[in-house]
Amino acid sequence: MVKRKRKILTEEQRQKATENLVRARAAKPESKNLSIHEDVRNLPDEHPISLKKVKQWINVNKEERDSLSKQLRIKYDKKINNRYNILDVYVRNMQSYLKSGVWTDLFYGVEQEYKIRYVSN
Repeated sequence: MVKRKRKILTEEQRQKATENLVRARAAKPESKNLSIHEDVRNLPDEHPISLKKVKQWINVNKEERDSLSKQLRIKYDKKINNRYNILDVYVRNMQSYLKSGVWTDLFYGVEQEYKIRYVSN
């Protein structure tokens, strides 16, 4: 495959492209998050397991999981493997929560620092 050279834009062309991009972003409607469960979408940002917080936790834990994966490829360590598996399950549970609206893990938080408390009616 031959790599093509990029076109060099003049300053005027670059400014026009930037203006077009700004206009397009302004015209774009706000995301409705239809793949997220309605109960999760409607939670306020202050809620302990709101959409905003859970998305941030997913990103943080994915980064840590990926760094552990790289360490495991270099040298296998049982403790690192256990931590990797815990993070992998936690990330999957959070992604499942966003789709179903049901929190299935026993812990919540960036580093799973809080324990779920059950309330009986």
